Amino acid sequence: MNKSHSFKLIHGTFSPSGASEVLFGLISSKIHFHSMENFSSNERFGKDKPNSQRRIKALKKVQGSIKKIVEAADKKGKQLKIDGNIEITVIE
Repeated sequence: MNKSHSFKLIHGTFSPSGASEVLFGLISSKIHFHSMENFSSNERFGKDKPNSQRRIKALKKVQGSIKKIVEAADKKGKQLKIDGNIEITVIE
């Protein structure tokens, strides 16, 4: 039986600089994780880990999109509302 858990990871209104800090910190951490996975695969097996390479590419694209949104909000003097949930399912 699978059991799911849901957590509100990010919830609030942020200045553009605060939003950048929170979101880019999260994305950078994920990019670092996949970079280390890829590095480990290279060291152990002499080949890249395709899934990690795809995720890094996708995360960098997301990073660019978020940067545009944050910059636009900053230019207009606007705040950003961010809601981010995480769901964890125990698979048996």
